Amino acid sequence: MRQTAWIMLIGLILCLGGCASPGLEPLTAADSGITVSRHVGQTLTVTLPANRTTGYSWFATGDVTGVLALEGEPIYSTDRGASDRIGAGGSTTWTYRAVSPGQAHIRMDYRRPFEEDIAPARRFEATVDVTK
Repeated sequence: MRQTAWIMLIGLILCLGGCASPGLEPLTAADSGITVSRHVGQTLTVTLPANRTTGYSWFATGDVTGVLALEGEPIYSTDRGASDRIGAGGSTTWTYRAVSPGQAHIRMDYRRPFEEDIAPARRFEATVDVTK
């Protein structure tokens, strides 16, 4: 009887680790151009490489109004193990919550704020379909 309980516990742990909701992992630069789905109440995280020491920053330019809500401010993190290096890169992370059904278009431009007439160095885009 005790062996059965252990087998059930191991099965539950494996299922929780491997049966997580597919497609809820954070979006990265490699995901640019994709369409993802969320249900109202679920979150969407976008993490993009950045280096503040270059003067470049990510700016949200897409339209998510009424469908997604930004939770807090974007968070900049220095790359692991590089925080003591001058000029070390990192990443910026945004967390959105799906607030109502519809479609939102996330677009982020990586540019210097004082170079308004110059095309962004990089661009990230994703479409989010939100359902009930």
